[in-house]
This record gives sequence, C-alpha cells and structure tokens, in this order.
Amino acid sequence: MRGIHSILLLSALSGFCNDFDCLIFSVAKRVGYPLNMQILMSTVNARFDPDKAGMSPSVFVVVNQLIPGWRDAAVRDYDRAAASEFAAFDRQDGRGLSRSRNRALDMASDEICLFGDDDQVYVPNVCGLIEGAFERFPDADIITFMEKTSPGPEGVWRKPYPRRRRKHNLFSAGKVRSPEIAFRASRVKAAGLRMDELFGRGADYISGEEFAFLADAIRKGLRVMFVPELISFNPMNSTASRGATDTNVMYSKGAMMKRVFGKLAPLAICAFAAKKMYQRRTLSLTLLAQMFKSWAAYKPD
Repeated sequence: MRGIHSILLLSALSGFCNDFDCLIFSVAKRVGYPLNMQILMSTVNARFDPDKAGMSPSVFVVVNQLIPGWRDAAVRDYDRAAASEFAAFDRQDGRGLSRSRNRALDMASDEICLFGDDDQVYVPNVCGLIEGAFERFPDADIITFMEKTSPGPEGVWRKPYPRRRRKHNLFSAGKVRSPEIAFRASRVKAAGLRMDELFGRGADYISGEEFAFLADAIRKGLRVMFVPELISFNPMNSTASRGATDTNVMYSKGAMMKRVFGKLAPLAICAFAAKKMYQRRTLSLTLLAQMFKSWAAYKPD
C-alpha cells in the first residue's frame, strides 16, 4: 500500500498536467500496482479531440459513430490516427448513444472505467481521484462523482450535489448523468449490466439511459455510491440539461418511469410533476401529457 500511496502523491503533485498523471498510472501498471482506468468515449463523426479533453489519448476507449453524409477522407484520417493513439477504437454506422457505450464497454480492458461525453473536460489528476475513491471504498461497484459547467470562476455546479458521500437508491439514481459514472468493469460485466439501447440520444427515447443502468445495478445487488469529488467540466447544453423545457426529454421520462418503477410509474410521474411545480419550474400540461403518452407507448421486455 505504501507504494500505491507514493504514486498517488506523486500524481497529485503533478499540479495541472493530466498527461503526466496518465503517465504515472501507465508506469504503475508496468511495475505491478493495481492502478488502471479507461474512459469510455462515445463520439459522432470524428468529433472527439483528446487534447480538448485535457487527457492523454491512451486513456480512451473510443467508439466513433458515423452519420450518413460525413466526409470519407476525414473519417479515414481520424481512423488512422485513432488506431494508434487510443487504447481501443471502433467505428459504428448509424446512431445510438447507448449502443456506442455498450460497444465501448465490450472493448474495455482495464478494471476501472468512466463513461465520457465528447465535450467533457477533465480535472487535473482525474485518474488519481477516481482510482483513489475505489481504493478507499473497495466494496463499491459503481461510484458517481461531480461536474461543473466550466473550470473558470464562472463555472457552477451542474446541479445540487449532496455534501457527503452516500449510497444511491432508485430516487437519487435518477439525477445522475452518464459522465459522472465510474465503475469496476469486471463486476459490471459479471452482472450482465448494459445500457438499454431504447434510451439515449439517437434512440426511441432521447434520455434516461443512465437511470436505467443504475437502477438495474441496484436491483442486481451492486453497491452504487456517490462520492463528492469534482472530476470534470461540461457546458449546460446537453440533452439532459434542457429538462422540463424540452418536449423530447419529457416524453422520454414517462417511458423511463415505467422502465424503472413498473406499475408505480403513474405515481412516480405525478410525484415528478409535483416536485417541479414546487420548485417553481415550468411544467405545462402539454409536457405532462407527453410523459403519460410515452408511459402508455413503452412496452418493457
């Protein structure tokens, strides 16, 4: 353990250089320390740039989905570079964020994995922070973390977070975003956990895939917890950020409530609506009707 702590300390002292952090972890693996992590990155039309994310390319398992009409030459150039730079790389035709994440999960070879968005920017020493959390909580199968909107003084928390660590339940799991989720790949794979491909961008229901993932994990007996540590920055312009003002997202919520709560979904939908009204957020009858419309349309397996 002394050797592990020395590596973590050296990584922390690196200050603001994520490349150095990832180099330290690469060296740690070579000398036999159980420090290994990959970021599962889903992107579209070669959009992901590891330099903008502030990380070494070798940390990423990347799945690049191609939307029809994209330039073949640009794809070839990206694929050629990706094959040599990333930890693993694959290309998919068509859409489906959850399909992309599942493919990345299949390709993951390290013990600790973190879901990533292609507009995410990571804090310095993110590898050390996440690995350190799993070192401190060896019984944890999945740990969720915190995000801000930007690294500058204008950055704010993407949502209210608890001040202390805690165990997730079905209600708290519904507030988690995919880029906040890190997990032990061996335990997730052993439990047969997958992203539900009916949910997520490019699918029938545009959001809710992370809620289904965590709900399935909790029901399978995996230990899912929250640790109050900042790991990344993401602007407030994702599908999940539009919440109660986006018809497509609200339509997805009704189906997701049925996916997670079953026969209790109508009560969950009403509770969600009441909460938004109590918080003085706009929730029109039209949007509420969209939730019940998808609740009626969704047919679980």
